[in-house]
Amino acid sequence: MKFENCKEYCSLKNNKENIRKLMKEFDCEASGKSNLIRPLVTDENGRFDEEKAEKLITELVEDMDRYGYRYKMWLGHITAENALPEQKSFCRYVRMYLYLAIRMSLLDFSQYGFLMDNLPNGSFDNLLSGCIDFESNNDKDTLLFEYIVDGWIGDAGIISWCVFAFDYSHPDNKPDWMSDKVYKRMQEIEEEMLEDLDSNDMEELNDMEDMEDVEDLGDMDDFDIDDIDIVEPIYDNLDADEFVDEGFLQDGHDADESKTIVSVCDQMEDSDKVCSCFASFWDMIYSDEVPYSYLSQMRKAVEGMLDTYMWDHGLSIYSSMDSLKRSKLYLEKAAEKTAYLNAQRKNQL
Repeated sequence: MKFENCKEYCSLKNNKENIRKLMKEFDCEASGKSNLIRPLVTDENGRFDEEKAEKLITELVEDMDRYGYRYKMWLGHITAENALPEQKSFCRYVRMYLYLAIRMSLLDFSQYGFLMDNLPNGSFDNLLSGCIDFESNNDKDTLLFEYIVDGWIGDAGIISWCVFAFDYSHPDNKPDWMSDKVYKRMQEIEEEMLEDLDSNDMEELNDMEDMEDVEDLGDMDDFDIDDIDIVEPIYDNLDADEFVDEGFLQDGHDADESKTIVSVCDQMEDSDKVCSCFASFWDMIYSDEVPYSYLSQMRKAVEGMLDTYMWDHGLSIYSSMDSLKRSKLYLEKAAEKTAYLNAQRKNQL
């Protein structure tokens, strides 16, 4: 059987994605990343507790240091008093990242599902899924390029989540979550985009103005402006709470649900503080303070950090030989059943 149409290609893609999601769910359960963060960083009333969060972050950074030292990701211990300057900077970078990831994991982003799949769900897995590596300046500039072109940043983990949370609440030309340094770099990228338009592109644009098949509208001075109905722009006075996305409503949601899209940061009592932390995090990414030798292996370090933490707290099946053997048995049985189903299909062809 061969592919005949686009529908079959879409079906294959969706089916493979469903299997990948199941395998990721298994990995989260096996490694302990499915455990919720909220109980560890909130008080008895369910409010964010700064002291508890700092305690958890400190433990996680120490676990990352142990893992990185054990697997020779860096020399010495990055948390030691005599650590290198770039190692101390990396520690500050990691602490800011973990703080933002924890804060975002406590928020309800469910209404952003139509924009991206990778959204926080409140589990420790968010600390990994929100993490991205930077191997060059181009990796960083790509994010700003996307923001310039699309007005938002998709599939960039913690950066996407924070932009979603704060962008609607900061409609100025220069967002509050963007430092002066980053904003200047974004302007430079925009100027570079314009410079990259070669002469051929400009000639095409000029030719469009001289198209012979375009109706001659005459001199604009001949128009009586009073006879033209002008629709006043509504965006200057747009109230975020009254904004309703029509496409969102067509997907079966109601207007009240759509309000959460533009007010997600209202779920935080100290949103200005978190926004300021995000601006500092952005600024650190675009500085030369943290070398690429660290930024390029952030995900590996975070994954090792989580494995270490889950092992220490007995939350991972990898720390229990009996649980590990049982899980392997379940997987082997699933593989056998899948092989049996494939054999049956072959016999029917």
